[in-house]
Amino acid sequence: MVIGVLGAVEPLRARARQDAALALYHLSLIPSNMTRLVRAGAVATLLSMVRSGESTSRILLVFCNLAACPDGKGAMLDRNAVAILVGKLRKESGGGDKAVASWFC
Repeated sequence: MVIGVLGAVEPLRARARQDAALALYHLSLIPSNMTRLVRAGAVATLLSMVRSGESTSRILLVFCNLAACPDGKGAMLDRNAVAILVGKLRKESGGGDKAVASWFC
């Protein structure tokens, strides 16, 4: 109760979301978990976190792993993940295709 009154609840929630993204990354390293994550709705949740600016680097790691399985690719394409991620990279890098390309080289 005291923690909420002192205003510490929001930072704790943000930290918990970062920790959850890291846990999903570790789970996504195991091929049999990739399909389970997709079926559990991880792609939609992770994309909403990207839109809000949370833990983007950790989420990108999860997306890289999920893109290695057919279910993951399909779920990401269905939810327009490529456009969302490229838009986020453009915004963070100051815009321009050369700036986005530098992230991939």
